[in-house]
Amino acid sequence: MKLCALKCPNCGASIEIEDEIDAFYCKYCGYKIVVNDLSDAEINAKVKIKSMKHHEKMQEKKYANDKEKWALKERSASNSAKRVFIIVMLSVLSGIIVFGGLIAIPKNASNRQEKELNAIVDEVLQDIENEDYDVARVKAEKIYYTAGWSSEIEEKWDSVREELIDQINKAEKQSKKESGESSFWDFFK
Repeated sequence: MKLCALKCPNCGASIEIEDEIDAFYCKYCGYKIVVNDLSDAEINAKVKIKSMKHHEKMQEKKYANDKEKWALKERSASNSAKRVFIIVMLSVLSGIIVFGGLIAIPKNASNRQEKELNAIVDEVLQDIENEDYDVARVKAEKIYYTAGWSSEIEEKWDSVREELIDQINKAEKQSKKESGESSFWDFFK
């Protein structure tokens, strides 16, 4: 950027202008000063150049914004995978603990397992409410009554598991419908 020193033709004050500016006002008296007498074609060319520069800056900002969105999605996917892994590991660990308790005292083990399954059901319902459908589905698929105390209890928990999975699928479809998201596989559901 080149600065030129001039005197205002109206008040005689010293003024400075930038090289790219064609017209401006004296900051002392307000007199309009035209630096160059440009043709319409020259003015249109300058406007077009400035527009191109502006467009280029906007594209750079959009690219930076898109890049940040992708980075955020990658971090989110990584965190989701870690959560699912932790939940699966906790489920396996709780399954081992439950199995160990079942050998010792069957009836107490049955009551304890039902409490644990009820807690998992509560977690699944909370995950559905939070729209965390993948985690909810993993938890729901782990709901199995294994204490062996009664086949009626086993059937009850099988029914609960199937009902929760249906509820997850319905909630996920509704959420996608409301947000306008859909995938290729939704067509087959």
